[in-house]
Amino acid sequence: ARARVVVAAPASARARQATDALKRRCEEAFKEEKEAEARGEDDLNDPLFVDDRDPSLLRFLLASREETSANQLRDDLVSILIAGHETTGAVLTWLSYMLMQTPECMAELQAELDEVLGDRATPTYEDIPNLRYTRRCIDETMRLYPQPPVYTRRAVVEDVLPKNLGVIPAGQDLLVSIYNLHRAPANWGPNSQSFEPMRFGPLADGQPNELNTGYRYTPFSAGPRRCPGDKFAVLEGMAIWAVLFRRVDMELVAGHDVVMTSGATIHTRDGMLVNARKREMVRAVDAKDKVDWANLRPAKDIGDGWFEKGIESKGGGSKCPMPFVE
Repeated sequence: ARARVVVAAPASARARQATDALKRRCEEAFKEEKEAEARGEDDLNDPLFVDDRDPSLLRFLLASREETSANQLRDDLVSILIAGHETTGAVLTWLSYMLMQTPECMAELQAELDEVLGDRATPTYEDIPNLRYTRRCIDETMRLYPQPPVYTRRAVVEDVLPKNLGVIPAGQDLLVSIYNLHRAPANWGPNSQSFEPMRFGPLADGQPNELNTGYRYTPFSAGPRRCPGDKFAVLEGMAIWAVLFRRVDMELVAGHDVVMTSGATIHTRDGMLVNARKREMVRAVDAKDKVDWANLRPAKDIGDGWFEKGIESKGGGSKCPMPFVE
């Protein structure tokens, strides 16, 4: 038999070395926790196993699973660390872009930051639930620019589609375009291509997800293969945006076109050039200047009835219905 020789490019070799090092470190951390449990130093069933002393992702994953193999835990950690950084960065880019394109939304987001944070430059964990409009801006960005824009799935068994749409054979690979699902007028109204954070209904209704929107909104996928890092990604993003937009005013550089391109994520082809300047933080907001958040409505015309339908009180049930895309 002839020997097979594989020559890796320098960049590929460095990437593999970095990946192997990350995998080894995850496996070592997993082993350390298991050994600590065997010595009686840690109890995975103790409610205090994940607390302020060591609120790590590793401990969270260990505590949330009854049985976890080293490989499964390693893959979960790598997915959160690697996949999470690019996707969050892409959403940060597009949210910044959309806010610079819609100054009225930027003004409302910064007004919320001023009201909630007061004389503090950075948010605390307790501030995050009160930044409801900021969260809606993130939700709307993930609707228009889902990361990734397409999901891949493989049919484990043969399945019959409803409405006489055919049969999916076992082993068939499927592509699900979340980008099209999120932008379809049949799902989000006649103005579905526009950035409108209040399209999901009153802020008191909470945040959209796959269940309470009838699977019209699935930026983190759904079901058993749902993104394991969704809460971490949103928390990370909100902290970054709160600090950034509290301290900085930005505007796009004149003449620079922000061009979208797509791969594993939706990103910019040539970057996004901005002019940034320090923002004078408001230390206290008078009652007369506060936004009436309870009665805030969409600034754009999103179509009759779509504000009420943004988050459906009936939820989406436990089984995914047929999409509304025509």
